[in-house]
Amino acid sequence: MKNRNWFSGAVIPLTVLVLEGGALLLWLYLSEWNELTLRQALRGTARISLLLFLPVFIAGPWRRRQANSLNGWLLKERRYLGLSFAVSHGIHLCTILLITASIYDWDLLKANTLVTYIGGGLTYLFILLLALTSNNAAYRSLGSRNWKILHSIGIYLIFLIFLVSYGPKAILKAPWKSGPEIVLLAALALRLADAWRRRKRADA
Repeated sequence: MKNRNWFSGAVIPLTVLVLEGGALLLWLYLSEWNELTLRQALRGTARISLLLFLPVFIAGPWRRRQANSLNGWLLKERRYLGLSFAVSHGIHLCTILLITASIYDWDLLKANTLVTYIGGGLTYLFILLLALTSNNAAYRSLGSRNWKILHSIGIYLIFLIFLVSYGPKAILKAPWKSGPEIVLLAALALRLADAWRRRKRADA
């Protein structure tokens, strides 16, 4: 009988929920409750979400470029990694709400542009839609074409929000501090190169 990797399927998002949620609660319990502490928690949850998003974003292109056991596992578990990202960004949203409820600085809230609120709200709407349709029943109900369109729009919107949030201009000003931006752009380059190769083969 083949040995099954225990860290697979629904265990992945459940582990993220327990570890990240527990770490956030422990951090808030042990730290002084102030704006700085909450903003540190906000940055931490955002980076965990990014780390979970990137494998989902590159799993297919990476596997088609050079197959190995790691990207094979990523591709196999991509659905549950996507759900793990949704869980993580849900925790990130809880942190945003904690900051909003704790600071009570309406001038600070009003300083955010309408684009920020619309973009953030739309992104969370798509995260919810992607999570709800990450199952075989939704795939069959929507149809292959509609399902792929929904998930393509959603994944690129999430990518764009991450890129804008970290600020691509920082690469020119302080490249030694621009790890997330560089990784995001490298992931995009991998996807675009994969799309170009597939289109080229289709036209051949």
